Amino acid sequence: MWCPHNFCENYKTVDEARVWIFEYIELFYNRKRRHSSLGQVSPHEYEQQPQPLTVSTFRG
Repeated sequence: MWCPHNFCENYKTVDEARVWIFEYIELFYNRKRRHSSLGQVSPHEYEQQPQPLTVSTFRG
């Protein structure tokens, strides 16, 4: 079985595995994977784009 970035290594605790999974998703997967619903850009790239102001923005 193929495992990205040593995912299949043995972890000493469940918390250690959770930290690794969180870091993989937040720091690698979500920053690099392109999403069709975001116009084929990664979530990180999408968040960096200026967003248009809407009427609700001014209602404060």
